[in-house]
Amino acid sequence: MSYLAGGMAISVRGRQASRSEAPILVVAPHSSFLDSCIVYATRMSSVIVRKESMDNYVGKLINYTQPVYVWRDDPNSRQNTIKEIIARATSKEDWPQVRLCI
Repeated sequence: MSYLAGGMAISVRGRQASRSEAPILVVAPHSSFLDSCIVYATRMSSVIVRKESMDNYVGKLINYTQPVYVWRDDPNSRQNTIKEIIARATSKEDWPQVRLCI
């Protein structure tokens, strides 16, 4: 299946695993522009995003993906983010897949 997003053609081979099969979706390479296109191609997977992104108009759109916000000014942010990812991945609730871009 192919998608056209932001002027980029994204080809998907095979099928995306369901949330029950793979609660965490790893995407590479990490590129801010590509990341936004991947959100669409992966059926609105949940993203990990810095808190500064919630302060603009794009932040309103990001909130629809139920993101995990990273608070860089908080010394415990890394551990809190890891705990939130684990909580969502192991939850019986209907969270979207959490997308990690590396």
